[in-house]
Parts: sequence; structure tokens; C-alpha cells
Amino acid sequence: MTITDMPVDSSTVTEVEQFIFNELLMLDEFRYRDWLDLFAEDGLFWLPSNLDDYDPAKHTSIIYNDKNQLAMRIKRLEMGRVVQEIRSRLAHQVSNLLILEDDGEVITARVVLTIFEVQRSRKSMYPGHCIYKLRRTDEGLKIVLKKQCLIDNDTYYQHLAFMV
Repeated sequence: MTITDMPVDSSTVTEVEQFIFNELLMLDEFRYRDWLDLFAEDGLFWLPSNLDDYDPAKHTSIIYNDKNQLAMRIKRLEMGRVVQEIRSRLAHQVSNLLILEDDGEVITARVVLTIFEVQRSRKSMYPGHCIYKLRRTDEGLKIVLKKQCLIDNDTYYQHLAFMV
């Protein structure tokens, strides 16, 4: 069975879509504490470098953080202890939601994601895709894994301090 042949409940698509829209709005609005609450206790945020698929324990990643490490990153962002002087303005644009798997407990989804960033007169665009593993809980969906793959992740990035 191919992914396109897999039956997907439309309510699951809507639930995942609304979850991702809400998550990205939190990032656009710098609501990092709310964003962190979307992660399961064992949740991971992974931003690979050079290749999309490899063992992050053996290769360098741009970011590979568990929930506690994300909390520390957020604390530094809130304290202003990052490289940037002025907070970037952000707009996350998402499309092409595809449910890859739903085993009843964890939903695996893929979206195309573009992040637009403006800082002073510098404008940047970061296109790529995200793989989400979302666990169903009594509190709603929780992020077990957010793997954000930039299509040019083999290039040097001067500024990614806004990326959490």
C-alpha cells in the first residue's frame, strides 16, 4: 500500500492541520512557552544539517534538542542572550499536509514549510519540509518529534537564532 492509498479519516487531517497551524502561529508570535507546551516530555526538535536522514548521535545537526534543551534555548531567547540584536519578524507558511501513518496512538505527518524572516532590512527565506510525529494524549496532540529539513541544509547559515 502506498501512502496515497492509505485511508485517512478527514477528522484526523483537520485535527493535525489545526494543530500545526496553531503551532506555527505561536512561533510567529514569539509565544515560545506555549510552543514548548506542545511537546511531549520525550519530545525532540531536530534540524538536520547536510542530509535529511542520518543518525543524529553520529553526525552534526544544526539543532537536536529534547524538551529540556528547548526550554534552555527559550530562556536564552527571552533574556536576549542570543547573537541577534533585534528580534526577527517571522511568518511561517505551510502547505501540502500528508498523513504518512496513523497507528491510533501516534500520527506521522509531512508538510511543506517555508519560513520568512525579516530583521532590519535583511530578508531571508528558509524553504523545506517538516516531519511531525504527534502523540494522542488526554490533553490533545503532543509533539514527539518535529524534524524540520531545510532544502539547503548543506549551506552556511549566518543567522538562525530565531529557530527553536
